[in-house]
Amino acid sequence: MGVEQNKATVQSAYAAFGEGNVDGVLATLADDVVWSAYTASDAPFSGQFKGHVEVARFFGMVVENIEIEKFEVDTILGESDFVVATLSERYKVKTTGKTHEGGLVHVYHFDAAGKVDRFDEYESANDAFRA
Repeated sequence: MGVEQNKATVQSAYAAFGEGNVDGVLATLADDVVWSAYTASDAPFSGQFKGHVEVARFFGMVVENIEIEKFEVDTILGESDFVVATLSERYKVKTTGKTHEGGLVHVYHFDAAGKVDRFDEYESANDAFRA
């Protein structure tokens, strides 16, 4: 698959996420995807998730733990088998009531079939999960 198709796949995944359509996001992923979220160490959804079942569990933990107030894609860049997106976010942690606002960087790697086989999320530092 080409860079433009990969970027379009990322855009469709964000659209699905924005609609609460986890299955739509999972459809863009390879069966053996490795999904890594480098976020606050005390966030329940921080860590590595492998395969569709674990990635779906990741999204379930996100919904259970935070209220997303803002999630905006700023830039999507592509090169070879990689797509990088920068985003702006704001969310409220349900258990602490604290708000986090900052940036995100998402790095996608695509396999030969045009599916995401590796995803890395880097979130700006925050302490919103600390009581």
